[in-house]
Amino acid sequence: MAGFLRAKDENADLPVNTFRQANIKTNLVELSAGLEYNFLDYYNQRRRTRWTPYYFISFAAARFNNKAELQGREKPAESATVLSIPTGIGFKYALSYNWNLGLEVGARKTLAQNGDRLDYLQTKDYAGLSARQLPHTDPYNNDWYFYNGLSLSYTFYKLLCPPAAYK
Repeated sequence: MAGFLRAKDENADLPVNTFRQANIKTNLVELSAGLEYNFLDYYNQRRRTRWTPYYFISFAAARFNNKAELQGREKPAESATVLSIPTGIGFKYALSYNWNLGLEVGARKTLAQNGDRLDYLQTKDYAGLSARQLPHTDPYNNDWYFYNGLSLSYTFYKLLCPPAAYK
């Protein structure tokens, strides 16, 4: 998955935006592996139902590149890798035996030391102020990022459901 995050403090009526004056641009590329549970047997060629809702959970590594401007000063660009646990739901439609069209919504909880650097807002950016004085940073919680999109996928391996026994 590839994506980007963009944010800009434009509402001057809010005290945090007035103080922070941030303009943030982050690009990221994610590679993940995980499990997916399909609720319906949408590959059965005899059924009219060719779609299924599904749930997924994965483990991912994402490489990100940040650029930011804070209080009118440009920060140097930063790149790092972050680990995350993606989870979410979606709907999938079987176009053919191997090809699927999907619509997905997922959340990613970042882990480890780089997990609080996606937004490029850190306490050290505002010299002389502690984390308690900065209402827009929390050094104790890592960032989350969300993905929603349309996908085209190819299935390499399937565990087919056994035929149902009818009475």
